[in-house]
Amino acid sequence: MAREPRFAFIKGDLSNPSDTEGLMEESYGLVFHLAANPEVRISLTNPDVHFQQNIVPNYNLLEALEDGWDGDGGFYGWGDGQSKV
Repeated sequence: MAREPRFAFIKGDLSNPSDTEGLMEESYGLVFHLAANPEVRISLTNPDVHFQQNIVPNYNLLEALEDGWDGDGGFYGWGDGQSKV
């Protein structure tokens, strides 16, 4: 995938907001991440860990992607007036 010109791998820590700054300087057709703790039981046994490892990183990513909102219905780098969420 690294040689595919339509693919960009961005390595960072989504729990760190500075790693997501400037994310939308490029236009992306799709943002996909696997940054999560898949252990469901931890949300019951240790909700603080669940919050810090799952909720905070997703929030930071959404905040960074919000910079791609053009305010006219286009989203995440699309400016065609159609929401692609």
